[in-house]
Amino acid sequence: FVEIRSGEGTYVASTVESFLSPLAFAIQEHRDTLREIFEARRVLEPEIAALAAERASPPEVRRLEVVLEEQARQIARGETGVEADSAFHSALARAAKNTVFLRLDDAMVQSLRETRERSLQTDGRPARSLAGHRKILKAIRAGDPGKARKAMLEHLEAIERNILRLRAKERKGKGRQSPGRLSRAG
Repeated sequence: FVEIRSGEGTYVASTVESFLSPLAFAIQEHRDTLREIFEARRVLEPEIAALAAERASPPEVRRLEVVLEEQARQIARGETGVEADSAFHSALARAAKNTVFLRLDDAMVQSLRETRERSLQTDGRPARSLAGHRKILKAIRAGDPGKARKAMLEHLEAIERNILRLRAKERKGKGRQSPGRLSRAG
């Protein structure tokens, strides 16, 4: 929140970039703090969805539709749809028309990239993710910030439950390995 200029003094940060850079770095460096990242996502992303419901232009709504069409094609081919999943969240943040939210969301999406890929490999999860995205988009099309906020929160809570369940399974699996065998992580 402050800038230290050598030989000049300490000043209140005057740009969004000077505020966001350390925050984005902290998010990316602490990838293991999933619960904290999801806490932040539950605060940030429902508001992004609500703002998008209020502010999205017709071309931005169409962009969200195109991304979901691509996600559906990826899933139909047996893929996870992770690229389209990430693109949806980014397009949503752009539609909210708030550069601070966009940059924070980008940092969180990047910090969860590997976790998102693993989560979307769970049986049925890609289709459930797409269904959640469609519900969010429906509220945005209707211009209903309350429904968009609620749909995003439900989507995030489902993702969080899935990811935390996966992590618990991974930890149990690592605990059962024979002492002479190393886990993939380490």
